[in-house]
Amino acid sequence: MAYYDHGAAMVRKNNKEKYKALKEMTYSSPEWRGAFDHIIEMEDEMKENEEKLKEYKQFFSLLRKLLPREHSTLDIIG
Repeated sequence: MAYYDHGAAMVRKNNKEKYKALKEMTYSSPEWRGAFDHIIEMEDEMKENEEKLKEYKQFFSLLRKLLPREHSTLDIIG
């Protein structure tokens, strides 16, 4: 049976709200504009990495399906 951790969910929700507030603060302040741009660049990089990871997972899943599961003395080599 799965257990839902309400405390951890509240922490994640609070962190998301604080992150949004931080982004709004850095966007609105000309002094912190560079920090906002850096945050946006990091978010874009994370999205690209997630897409690459998804492709790698698909590749290795396909590879696992195509390769034999157990080796035997009767397997053809080469």
